Amino acid sequence: MTQHDTILHTASETRRSPAAIQATDQSPSVLIDIPLNHLTLSPLNPRQACTAEDITALATSIRTVGLMQNLMGFQSAEGDSETTIAIVAGGRRLRALQQIAAEDGTDPSTIVVPVRVTDDLAQANY
Repeated sequence: MTQHDTILHTASETRRSPAAIQATDQSPSVLIDIPLNHLTLSPLNPRQACTAEDITALATSIRTVGLMQNLMGFQSAEGDSETTIAIVAGGRRLRALQQIAAEDGTDPSTIVVPVRVTDDLAQANY
């Protein structure tokens, strides 16, 4: 287990592969591990602007205690496993994770982040 595994993983939920992104009536979203370089900030995310100091403080917290809350992402039903996931909740966490990767000189494609993904736009807007 690497330092990034400790920072970015929570052990409480089952993970699915990116190819398994398909919501069902019983489960409108799925928790999957997505490479950091496949994540982008969605225009639906309410936190479009934040200060560098806020992101640095959050990055320090994530380094200390890990990622305490998963990100929420949206992928259109037409998407595939190579599609970028738009983060609709967790924009500050996304930027803090990107900062950690940059500071450590780590390739973002090698870091996986737990993301609750939906293909339901109504749920993504919730």
